[in-house]
Amino acid sequence: QGMRSPLEGETPDERFRSALNDLRIQGFPALGLRVSSVRKILRESEESTKLEALLSLDSRVEARVIAKANSPLYGGDMSARSIEDALFRLGDEEVTCLAIEALLQPTLKITNHDLRVEIEERWNRSVRTAHAARRIATAVRMNADEAYLATLSHNVGEFMVIAALDVLRDPRQTAKLDEHIRSEHEALGAELLENWGMPEAWIRLAGSHHGQTAQDVLQAVVQLASSATANKVDHDLDHEKRLRTA
Repeated sequence: QGMRSPLEGETPDERFRSALNDLRIQGFPALGLRVSSVRKILRESEESTKLEALLSLDSRVEARVIAKANSPLYGGDMSARSIEDALFRLGDEEVTCLAIEALLQPTLKITNHDLRVEIEERWNRSVRTAHAARRIATAVRMNADEAYLATLSHNVGEFMVIAALDVLRDPRQTAKLDEHIRSEHEALGAELLENWGMPEAWIRLAGSHHGQTAQDVLQAVVQLASSATANKVDHDLDHEKRLRTA
């Protein structure tokens, strides 16, 4: 990934900081470009042309959307073999969201299996929260597309921390994943979004979204969405445990 070799005499924590700094300099430019492109389409395209414009950004997205539409998450007796089938089954808004998620899902080359699983789980959590934020934003009559996209992007600093740990390949540092994410991901996310030219409200959200008092409507919406999805996940896990012990 273009990282320099660790310097002799560096402590494990210093090596982690160095790997993180190298990634900060690189800045995930491809992901930043995709976020900007998706936002431009959502802001400037007519409703009837948004999906077509999103699909045109990457020829692989259509297949990913169809695969997702056929996943157990959506069930159904009829499989989708085309975007038209997916639209018929799921509706325009849901398919548009699937296309956006396929475009923005982190595609980092992570070699460590546990870290790959961690990225997938954290991304899925962001997706669930983004859908909840979209519904809440619609209810309070704020821009639902902006709330959804900002929520998908606000934890991007987590993925940079995970990528740095994968570069190090140090089990001692990987074991401190949660600690590193707690201490680093908000500042990293805010820096990334600022470098990508995202709105100030998005930058504030990325930089401060765990426990602090909301500074604006977007932060309030995302905090509420995060709480709602966390409660639902806890409820589902409790229900699953009860079924297993019944």
